[in-house]
Amino acid sequence: KDYSKLTTDFIRNLSDSCEVLMKIDSEKEHLVYYKRTGDKSFYRYNVETEAVEVIAADVSNGMEVKDIFAGKENIIVCAHKWGDEYNQSAEVFLYNVENQKFEKLEDCDYYESNTGSKTIACTSVMQMQRPPYARVETIRVYDYDGKLIKEEEKEDILILGEHQWKC
Repeated sequence: KDYSKLTTDFIRNLSDSCEVLMKIDSEKEHLVYYKRTGDKSFYRYNVETEAVEVIAADVSNGMEVKDIFAGKENIIVCAHKWGDEYNQSAEVFLYNVENQKFEKLEDCDYYESNTGSKTIACTSVMQMQRPPYARVETIRVYDYDGKLIKEEEKEDILILGEHQWKC
């Protein structure tokens, strides 16, 4: 069989509400990963067997999948739980296409994606409730394949009245 042609035909026949995340066309396997707009999961289509499998990250209770991004080798799934500015949380998962398994990449307060640079920034905030009154943000930036690109920490020292507290 000409799996390359079958893969192309399958992709061409997907509805406009679908986005191809990646295709794998090797001697070993012929797969198409795709998602539908608004879905909380994505799909793996096996060109050889014509089987479709739904793939979903096991997010924590109360979390909702919001974004799915494809790298060159892996797929990132981002979930979050809304709250006020002091009560937000997010989870970022890496779906390893090679072993077809999820691993949690990051627990953080919130994430921001940059589709232009294909990166995701995960920010965790720690706020000291007693002296020294500081707010520390840890930001880890990953590419869409789950590789850590940079990590930085920002510290804000809060001034209360005439006292300045420093860590």
